[in-house]
Amino acid sequence: MKISTHVKNTYSKLGIEARDIHEWIDGLFDHKRFEKFCHTGALGDFNPYDHRRQRHCREAADDAVKEFIEKYPEEIIRIVFEDHVREDYFGFFPSRADYDDPNFHEKYHIY
Repeated sequence: MKISTHVKNTYSKLGIEARDIHEWIDGLFDHKRFEKFCHTGALGDFNPYDHRRQRHCREAADDAVKEFIEKYPEEIIRIVFEDHVREDYFGFFPSRADYDDPNFHEKYHIY
């Protein structure tokens, strides 16, 4: 999902955009390699979902709180974080262990 869509959903729900939180969550995405994939159609060793292992999981919520606690209340950070991840995973809120499960990849990371 695009960051702009996450921001719109957060604004509708909470009355704030929290764009910086959404950008942080998706901050490890490799835009350069993704553009190359889009132009060539060849994945090679590129997995467009690899970046999610670090910040698209339950365990990263505490990192988000540490990153943004000076700007937002903890409850807001946790809501924005969980909603973002659930939006990317059709309601599911994965843990890091899920990324080691081939069934998880088959269900959510088919490209």
